[in-house]
Amino acid sequence: MVPDWQTNMVYFSRLLPKRLPNLWRELEKTLKGRQVPVKLLEHTRDIWARDYCPVQVGPGRWVKFRFDPDYLRDYEHLITTEEVLEQLEHLGQIRMSPIVLDGGNVVGSGRKAILTNKVFQENPDYPKARLRAELDGCWKWKSVSLFRWKKTTCSAMPTAWSDLSRPIWW
Repeated sequence: MVPDWQTNMVYFSRLLPKRLPNLWRELEKTLKGRQVPVKLLEHTRDIWARDYCPVQVGPGRWVKFRFDPDYLRDYEHLITTEEVLEQLEHLGQIRMSPIVLDGGNVVGSGRKAILTNKVFQENPDYPKARLRAELDGCWKWKSVSLFRWKKTTCSAMPTAWSDLSRPIWW
C-alpha cells in the first residue's frame, strides 16, 4: 500500500470548501505552499472523501470497496455513489470489491496495514476466513493488524480508532 506521505495528489470533496471554509483555506494554503496538487471531486454527498474513494494498494493500483457503512443506514442521502469513480479513471487500475469497508478505516504503509475488526461486523455474510483471504488478495500485505472497534457518539459518526492499546493480530 502506498502510504499517505508518498502520494502526489490530494483529492477532496467539492463540498469541503462550502461547508468548512476556514478549514479549507488553511488546507489549501498549506498544500499549495508545499507544492502538493489538489483536486476537488464533483458528485459527492459528504466531505469525507477518504471513506468512499478507492484505496491505493500499489503504484497505479486501487481497490474500491463497497461504501455502505452502518452509521449511514438512516442517512442514505449522504452515501456517495460510484459516480465519483468517473473522475478517478486516470489513476490506473481500479478493482471493485464487494466487501463493505470504509476507506477511512484502512491505514497502511508498504506491506503492512492496520484495520479495525469492524470489517467483520459490516460483512456478516462472509465467513471470517473467506473475508481475510479476499482482503489479502486485494493488497497482498505482509501483515495486517486488527484493532477493536468501539462505537462512540460524535456528531452521529463512530470513532473507529478507539482501542489502540489492544491489537488483534490477523
